Amino acid sequence: MSCQRASFDFLDHNNPSPLTWAHSTGLSVAILRQGEVAELRWRTFERSFQEAGTARLLLLVLGAVDLAPGRRRALTQAIGERSVAAIVDSVVGRGMVTALSWAGVSVESFPTSRIRDAISALRPESGGESVDQCLDVAVRLIEGTDLTGELRDKLATGARFRGQGARLFARSTAS
Repeated sequence: MSCQRASFDFLDHNNPSPLTWAHSTGLSVAILRQGEVAELRWRTFERSFQEAGTARLLLLVLGAVDLAPGRRRALTQAIGERSVAAIVDSVVGRGMVTALSWAGVSVESFPTSRIRDAISALRPESGGESVDQCLDVAVRLIEGTDLTGELRDKLATGARFRGQGARLFARSTAS
């Protein structure tokens, strides 16, 4: 499925939330930032994630994200048997991802410099999508929700050190 046919939940710039997501054919992408996620928003994400039925989740955990035990349990249940790759940029976020793995979630963590590797680890081709198609979905979600440009810059800088920076956000700079 192309990026244009994926479904996105972009931020409402008047009422931003630390949780945003997108779903394509075989991959869901969720960005979880530091801050309080309203209960209705959390439930909407859980329902959307379950209804999408994707086999893989790319989870970007940004900042000192620490979910309450009830939300970690709910996320663990929602993930179920899905494969998860987590992009984590803080020690606190890494601790949250470690807690998910202790609860039985099959999760592999990556630094922000390895977003392409994280997507590759999910083996999207077995779900009918290429790594590039999944990367397009992730980049489009990032661009639609990153109000300050900080995440975009962090990912592009990390990718540049791995020789991928120019390609990662090429669409943005071309427009």
